[in-house]
Amino acid sequence: MGPMFGASYRLVQIFILVLWTLLFYTLVRAEFLIWNWSLFQNKAWQDILLAFVVGWRFDLSAVLSVTAPVILITFVPWPESWQKYWHYGVLVLFCLLH
Repeated sequence: MGPMFGASYRLVQIFILVLWTLLFYTLVRAEFLIWNWSLFQNKAWQDILLAFVVGWRFDLSAVLSVTAPVILITFVPWPESWQKYWHYGVLVLFCLLH
């Protein structure tokens, strides 16, 4: 078994996908703020920062709940020869769920 195979490696890969998704959601939230700045310009920066933090909590719970099936699939023992198919399959499933 190679060093880049197994459930722990697959969990790391899914964790990276989750981080990318959270980054994307943060960028979307920032874009929303920019486009609607006229509605938020009178708010204190602490309130806007708090809204981002609360938004991250919501985003994390949403992403993890939607990603739960992918995380469960990670623990299925796959033959090492199926590794590249696992990568494509998980990426497709992850994109379809999100």
